[in-house]
Amino acid sequence: MGSTAPRPNWCGCRSQTRSLVWVPEGVPLEETLLPATFDLGFEPVDAGPLRHARLLEPLAMLWISLAYVQGLGPGITFKLLRR
Repeated sequence: MGSTAPRPNWCGCRSQTRSLVWVPEGVPLEETLLPATFDLGFEPVDAGPLRHARLLEPLAMLWISLAYVQGLGPGITFKLLRR
């Protein structure tokens, strides 16, 4: 059997942590949501000020289309990769 370690992807990253993009304006992250985000296996990605929240809706619509219209299923996720 081969190694169970994640294989590097196109950018050489080994992390398979899912990204959770959010607009945390006015939310006490350190006290509430940040620990839960990591516990659930997500990497929080701060999308900036509240006016950017409207940009997340098309991302959610894309996820719904891929999962249910294209038939990929609800187990798919997005990952923000950094070089």
